[in-house]
Amino acid sequence: MQNRIYQFQETGEIIRISNHRNPELRDHWDQSVLGYIEMFTGGEHGLDWEEYVEYVNGKTYRAVIFFNKHNVNVANYILYQDKQKKIDLFITYLSDLPDDVKIRNMKKIITGIKFE
Repeated sequence: MQNRIYQFQETGEIIRISNHRNPELRDHWDQSVLGYIEMFTGGEHGLDWEEYVEYVNGKTYRAVIFFNKHNVNVANYILYQDKQKKIDLFITYLSDLPDDVKIRNMKKIITGIKFE
């Protein structure tokens, strides 16, 4: 798995992008995404935190944004799949900004992804 880490100069927010090679994610997106959401938001451990989950679909990609609401934790997640190029990414977005700002920024990340 390859990882790249980026930091925004203005805010200090950090993004880690991992090229994810999980065949289950590629072949069984809907079921796999649910497992990731449960694992990374604490549901797997019986934690009763309020989750935010949003599915984003574009012409050539699909993605899901998920995190625990109300700044319980600074880690926020995006699963991204480019349907044409068959590339899957797991993105960790570290930010303690308010939820509405994080959501807006995460959508910008999704729509800004370009492959050459």
